[in-house]
Amino acid sequence: MKKVIITGGAGFIGHHFVNYILENTKADIVVVDNLCNGEFERINFNERVKLINCSASEIKKYEDHLKDSDYIFHMACVQISKSSDIPHIDLETNAVSTLNILEYLKNNKTSLKRFVYTSSCSIYGQSEILPITETFSPNISSIYAATKYLGENYTNLYHKLYKIPISIIRYSNVYGPGQTPEKKVCGVIGKFIYETLNDIPIVVYGNGEHKRDYSYIDDVIESTYIISKTEKTLGETYNISSNTNYSVNDIVKIIKSNLYQTKVNFKPPRIIDNINNRLISFDKLNRDTGWAPIHSIENGIEKTIQYFKIKMKKNK
Repeated sequence: MKKVIITGGAGFIGHHFVNYILENTKADIVVVDNLCNGEFERINFNERVKLINCSASEIKKYEDHLKDSDYIFHMACVQISKSSDIPHIDLETNAVSTLNILEYLKNNKTSLKRFVYTSSCSIYGQSEILPITETFSPNISSIYAATKYLGENYTNLYHKLYKIPISIIRYSNVYGPGQTPEKKVCGVIGKFIYETLNDIPIVVYGNGEHKRDYSYIDDVIESTYIISKTEKTLGETYNISSNTNYSVNDIVKIIKSNLYQTKVNFKPPRIIDNINNRLISFDKLNRDTGWAPIHSIENGIEKTIQYFKIKMKKNK
């Protein structure tokens, strides 16, 4: 790697990936982020990192970097719980920006070795057959899933028609240090830990028995990098997951085993909780690259708790 563009590089997953590239390569990094979800303070600025404060769809503001970047990681997105409130911005961020980048790559000579589009396992919706593999047909049940899948379709199409080197990644419920649970939009693990440490009762919607396949951030970052550098992954789509699933009640129990003061309030279910069970297979990625996650849910939650404890001490 010589030069890398990371859209959404100030976000939760994005800033971890920026740090990984800094530590494991000598590449220069261009972060494209309008700081809508991301935070300026997350970025480890040095002579190798440049921030362009704009939407990923505003190609004109960073097209000079598109010319000579050999890797593009398109991670910009609207958080899933906000997408239905701002559907047009969700469409622009997840799909229009993807189309704009691909059009530029089609029409201009570049140094590109790989365009990596990060999608979501939310495109699978509810499935009675588990675990879910990449061969399953999408079952779109949210605005976010609809636009993420549209971005996938654009990415695949430009690969087939114009030979743009691409890989598509579907993340499954990523959690870990660096989440921002003090804000409204945050995954349940980070939010539950933050609330418990601040003596705020955890709110569980429904009966707490709906299950998800949670992925620890370090596993996600490593696998994303491996996919980008592996020849066999060219033109392919991969799930990144743990191939294990836990209910919200399971998560609460694990947090309780570490933080004994956990309090729980149950409230009626929401529309966003309409998927009862999700278990995602990473077997294809394992076959093609040898990758497998190394963090158990217990280990990942313990590390996340330690991160928030240290962060709280620093903020006092």
